[in-house]
Formats: sequence, C-alpha cells, structure tokens
Amino acid sequence: MNQGTIAKSVTFEGVGVHSGRIARVTVYPAPAGHGVVFKRTDVADKNNIIPALWDRVVPSELCTVISNEDGVSLSTIEHFMAATVGCGVHNLSVEVDGDEMPILDGSSQLFVDAFMDAGIVDQGAKRRVLKVLKEVTFVEGTKKITFKPSELPVLDVTIDFSERAAGHFAFEKSKRRETMINGNFVHNIASARTFCFLKDVEFLQSKGLARGGSTDNAIVIDGAGLYGGGKLRFDDELVSHKLLDLHGDTSGMVDAHFEAEIIAVQPGHAFSNRAVRHLMNTPDAYTIV
Repeated sequence: MNQGTIAKSVTFEGVGVHSGRIARVTVYPAPAGHGVVFKRTDVADKNNIIPALWDRVVPSELCTVISNEDGVSLSTIEHFMAATVGCGVHNLSVEVDGDEMPILDGSSQLFVDAFMDAGIVDQGAKRRVLKVLKEVTFVEGTKKITFKPSELPVLDVTIDFSERAAGHFAFEKSKRRETMINGNFVHNIASARTFCFLKDVEFLQSKGLARGGSTDNAIVIDGAGLYGGGKLRFDDELVSHKLLDLHGDTSGMVDAHFEAEIIAVQPGHAFSNRAVRHLMNTPDAYTIV
C-alpha cells in the first residue's frame, strides 16, 4: 500500500457545531511522509501548526480536539480524519481560519466527495503499517475497546442507548461490523451522520455549547423517534456513525495503516483516544513497518 494525497486543493466552508462560528478550510496536497497537518491561519502570535496524531489529542468528550505545545488547538476533526483514512489520503496540509472544523452535513460524505472530485494521487512511497501482534483490551465502566491481530483492518462496533431513549427507539441498540477495504468506508459508512438526544442539545445550548447544531447537521432523537420529522439515511445509521468516528479516532490518528481488528462497545472520542494511548504504550503488542 502506497501513500496518497489529493491532486489539487479543495475548500470547505460551514458552521462549527459547537462554536456556532463559520470556518473556512482549504486542503492542499502534501509530499510523501508529511502526514495530515493542520494550520490555524487565524493565529499569528504563536505556533499555529498542529499535526493530526494520537499524542496531540487533548481531553474532550464532545469531539476530537488536537493541540500543539503552545496550546493552539483545533476541534471536531474526527469526520475529516475518517474521510482521509477512508479514502487513502495520507498527506495533506490543511489551513483553517478558526478553532473548529465545520460540521457540514454531520458525516464524512462531503469531505469524501471533494477528495474524489479532486483526484487521489499515488505517491509511490510505501505506507507505514501498524500491525497488532497480541490482543489488548482497554475498559472503562461499560466502555470497552479490544485490538486484535488481523490480516485485514476490521471495525466492529456495538452501541446501546436503551437507557437514554424514552420509549423504544428502534435503533437505540445495534451492532455494525465492516472490513475497511475496497472502498467500503466510502460506499457504506461515509454518509452516516452524527446524532444526539434533544434533551442533551437543550442542556448544552443552555450552557452556551452546541451553538451550531441543527437537524441540518445531526440526527436528533426525541423520545422514541426523530425530532423535526427527520429520517435516517439507512437503518443502522447511528451505529454506522459510531464506526465512522472510531475509524477517524483510531486509524486516522496513528499515521499508519491499522492492520488489526478493533472491537468497540460504547465508544466515544475521548475513550477511543485513551484506548489508542493504551495500545501505543504497550510496545510488545504491535509493530510498525
């Protein structure tokens, strides 16, 4: 497997789901070995460069946030990172004029579409591969992630929101398994949108958060149904979005092709990063070639 980048620059503009501010993003091709690196163009008095790596992630339960040594941060990168790894785009220079990536439609689809329209270039250089050598499990309460040796990259996600939903929401408990080869992310996962419960949105907005959230960029669950007459794109869209997030938060943040089976129960952004840190701090559990 070789490294890849895009053939020409692409631009996105949209609201940040948490900040409510409009952000403009321009993504440029980058040379082999560069990785995905963000630049905060609105910051001039500090180091404004932030590599997208697992050890740059800082604690945040609502989204994935990366930060550099000067404390300059960028939030909500998970859908973008899932799109990069899902499309085989490994080297990018990403300029952002704010502190949060735009949420767009709440999925990775518009990022994927732009990469595909721009064209993906094989850069010749071999891609680093992270091979899991032995089973490693990380557990916190009801949350659990296991990394297992596998010749193919496999993601297996189970969610259970039965205690959160009022009534019997049909998709509150479900499981999704996907082998991440042959464009499966692009065709089967990328369009799955983020979701939330209406009562959580109301609470967050009362605290000045989730200012950019709406039914235009999220599935909103209200009781036993969808708020505002919303419809799912496909029956298991909720768990598929959790798989999308997991792809971005694990494979997307190690700067290597993840050759492993990752089995996750009730994953979340911060928890997934702690699980990756646990794996990376278990040196006999993996090798990078």
